[in-house]
Amino acid sequence: MPSAKRIHRGIIRDLQPKLISYFLAVADNLSISQAAEVLNLTQPALSKSIKQLEDRLGVPLFERWPTGVKLTQYGEVLARRARLIDRELSYAVTELQTLKGGASGVLRVGAGLVWSHKYLPPIIARFQKLHTGIGVELRSGVIDTLVPALIAGDLDVVCTTLDFPDSNDYVKEPLTEIRHGIFAAAKHPLAALTRVTPEQLGQYGWVTLKNDYVGRNRLGSFFAANGLEPPNVRVELVADVAIFSLIAASDYLCSLPKALAELAKNQRVAELAVAGANLWTSTGGVAYRRTGFPAPAVKTFLAMLRESFVVHP
Repeated sequence: MPSAKRIHRGIIRDLQPKLISYFLAVADNLSISQAAEVLNLTQPALSKSIKQLEDRLGVPLFERWPTGVKLTQYGEVLARRARLIDRELSYAVTELQTLKGGASGVLRVGAGLVWSHKYLPPIIARFQKLHTGIGVELRSGVIDTLVPALIAGDLDVVCTTLDFPDSNDYVKEPLTEIRHGIFAAAKHPLAALTRVTPEQLGQYGWVTLKNDYVGRNRLGSFFAANGLEPPNVRVELVADVAIFSLIAASDYLCSLPKALAELAKNQRVAELAVAGANLWTSTGGVAYRRTGFPAPAVKTFLAMLRESFVVHP
């Protein structure tokens, strides 16, 4: 009778890299036909390969629907782990190329608002001077979009406030304290006041970033602590690139890190003198996947981040 360990090893040996890559293509496209087109395979051949993988694992990976396929709970687990394997293979290739003196690849960085607009641009510029062959993909977002992307292996590094649970999947490293304020157009009626009350803030509409549940909860807690109804959110932005232009052209309010005050001023947006000064302070830093063998590019980027906050905290 074979042992459970031998059976486990046998299953792993049967999981050919080709089958995993086919599986990921279907998982990414949620369509056998579209994945087959991407892979330059016939649809029957790809379907046969997916069935072969399901048979070897002994679980269904996809639910078949008239409009395509959907991952089962087993498929979700395999997709999450397979993407990490795929990324580790990419790291391996990059490290081998580095040893040969010809590093290439892409470093994928996720960043919150203050990071993408203030902290990261000079660091990325320095990084690329040292690693001309490595591209950088900078993706802006909020905690609720960036952290799942980090866990899934879609991002290598995330720079944001660290107000999310600890996990064995990633390391959180604090670098700075981020204080928040309320901002409005420089011509806004509240911008001329030397003291703005919470009641006055409640009279205007607000702009927030879509899926920023952490930020919305902080703002809601501020209003609740002052006995007020939640803020009236009028606009949710999918991307943060338009936030200053929208605020400058309207009477909407928004919450931003105080570190963006100078940049906001250049965009005709001003910080309001809200009673109580700091609304809240959060710890900002970097999160990266927990691994004993981080890619050289990731190690270099993390070192540059740390250095920049030692020199300019």
